[in-house]
Amino acid sequence: MGTLLLEHLVAFGRANGRTRLTSWTTSQVPAGSAFAEAHGARAVSLGRVNHLAVADVDRAELERWVREGPARAPGYELIGWDGPTPDEHLAAFADLYHVMNDAPLDDLETNDSIFTPALIRDWEQGVAALGGEVWTLVARAPDGGLAGMHSIRIMHDWPEVTDIRTGNADSNAAMMGINTAMGYVPLMATTTFELVVKPGV
Repeated sequence: MGTLLLEHLVAFGRANGRTRLTSWTTSQVPAGSAFAEAHGARAVSLGRVNHLAVADVDRAELERWVREGPARAPGYELIGWDGPTPDEHLAAFADLYHVMNDAPLDDLETNDSIFTPALIRDWEQGVAALGGEVWTLVARAPDGGLAGMHSIRIMHDWPEVTDIRTGNADSNAAMMGINTAMGYVPLMATTTFELVVKPGV
């Protein structure tokens, strides 16, 4: 069954002019990596899913970070919203997502992602259709531009949440450092695979 599905995806990619397909597997299902390698896919990036037990969070340390924020980043402010991005922030918020193009890719070959206000709206509507909710917090620079974002606000607003998970490439030292400092621990390893699609084959 897996081979039939892969053949369909390869044919779809070839028909749409794609030269590479990417996917990822986890250490919880070793057969996934074996399947990818058996069909000629190459491992191009290693990462992990980390999880944080909310009960183990050092709240005093997080509160210290908050207190030190104004001194470490003078002139910056935090603004947030629940649900869809307000129209007044939509264009700047879509542009902010382009920072992801600077994230480590290891050996993965890919084009830069292009984020538009329409794409953000489509994604928000998709999340809402599945019954999800996005809570967003962004840092606004002194010049009015958006400088960073975070998509969850848990501890005060959702006290019933007991576990938070996030995924990053092992080579993304900046994010891994923040996660480790907050108390995140590894839950599972991930491997991103790349399959070259040969035209006309």
